Amino acid sequence: FYMTMPEQAKNLLLYRYNKLEAAKKNAIEEGYKGARYPFNSGVTGEENLWPVARHPFMQIHVVSDVAWSISNYYNCSGDDEFMVQYGMEMLYEICKYWLSRVEKDERGYVINQVTGTDEHHPYVDNNAYTNYVVHYMAKRTLELTKQYGEQLSAVREKTDATDAFIKKIEDLVANIYLPMEKKTGMIPQFDDYFNQHFNDLTSP
Repeated sequence: FYMTMPEQAKNLLLYRYNKLEAAKKNAIEEGYKGARYPFNSGVTGEENLWPVARHPFMQIHVVSDVAWSISNYYNCSGDDEFMVQYGMEMLYEICKYWLSRVEKDERGYVINQVTGTDEHHPYVDNNAYTNYVVHYMAKRTLELTKQYGEQLSAVREKTDATDAFIKKIEDLVANIYLPMEKKTGMIPQFDDYFNQHFNDLTSP
């Protein structure tokens, strides 16, 4: 849609903007700040998953997926008006969520107890996809903040995106843990992934 039907891509993102207040409510209910977009959204913007399945609620990579979609739409369309009026507000609220969700250990900022995009490994720490996309979207938010400058004065006031808040995003970008083995350059899907025992597919 980004390249062939940009107006449809824009409409999908406007849906996310229209559900921003619901996403902020979702975050508050979980004890966090900013916007927590649901894995399975609907007309209300609330989570619409069956309550007996816990791990889909942990697929919080979707929060950054929304930010990634905003960035992809802008990269393809160059729609500055959308970014100033809608996109940056969502990006700031998404950054607020991650700043309140990450934890700090000797490796830097870590993201514990999530489910990755494969959906078959719940309750893992530092899912690679999740961590790397958070890093990307936070870095992109900083780049766009610098690019638009004073054009963002209204949205920064609305979202309380102060200079101190921007500094926190810079700190997140600089110190988030990005899983990678130093010796091999291989990226583990999540903490301790390479120590997992898998079925031997060569066995009869």
